[in-house]
Amino acid sequence: MRTAQKTIALALSASLAVLPLMGCGGPAKEEQAVQQTVADQTTEQQEAAKQGESQQEAASQDQSQETIAGGWTVSAEGTGSLTADEKAMFEKAAETSSYPLEPVQLLATQLVSGRNFAYLCRMTSPTSGATVWGVAVVYQDLEGNVRMSQVIPIDLTNIQTAQDSVAKDVEGGWEIEIPAQANALPGEAEQAFAAAVKEYKDAELMPIALLGTQVVAGTNYQVLCVSTKSDGSAPDLCVAQVYRDLDGNAQMSEVKTLDLLKYVSA
Repeated sequence: MRTAQKTIALALSASLAVLPLMGCGGPAKEEQAVQQTVADQTTEQQEAAKQGESQQEAASQDQSQETIAGGWTVSAEGTGSLTADEKAMFEKAAETSSYPLEPVQLLATQLVSGRNFAYLCRMTSPTSGATVWGVAVVYQDLEGNVRMSQVIPIDLTNIQTAQDSVAKDVEGGWEIEIPAQANALPGEAEQAFAAAVKEYKDAELMPIALLGTQVVAGTNYQVLCVSTKSDGSAPDLCVAQVYRDLDGNAQMSEVKTLDLLKYVSA
């Protein structure tokens, strides 16, 4: 009996001796577990943030191009060669615009009681909300005050062209502005245009902007250009359509004179 009691007493003593050790080690282990959980959650949050950034970047890239009727895609790539004064004038006049306008190139000027300036610009369509091209006319009075007098979108499926030279038809005093240098076209459009223009002999074409891209059995590019002929006549604005086949060969499909009066007449 005494032996059994001694055994029980020793067992109880051993148990009581272990309890303080467990009491000291338990919280430490719990704290480690909590820290590990927080670390895991932080890692998950970081991964989620990276995924969110990737999704936002992809969405941003998608928004950089707008597909409109006829399968034409308007690209946000490519910049013009505006001077600081031309850009400042446009931005001042655009302050009262009800939708965003981004100036790209000064196309033409007209001397009136003051002066009109026709700009090629990117704009948000008031009907669809898509990014489209447009022609904006800025009026500057004799005292130097400016205002946006009109903005007309360019419908890539129905660009207004003229049968004869616009330079001959524009009797209202509009003068085409020739950029100091050709504006760069984005990506494959530049390569296709450079290859196609080598075979075009009717006039010298200086690209201003890539208006649109259309995927067919190959790719069509619509490029707004300044056209200068060797006979000394006034320069024109024209739209050159370049076709690039699936093998990378490019040719000029057609070149039509832009009817500027359809976009600048009030």
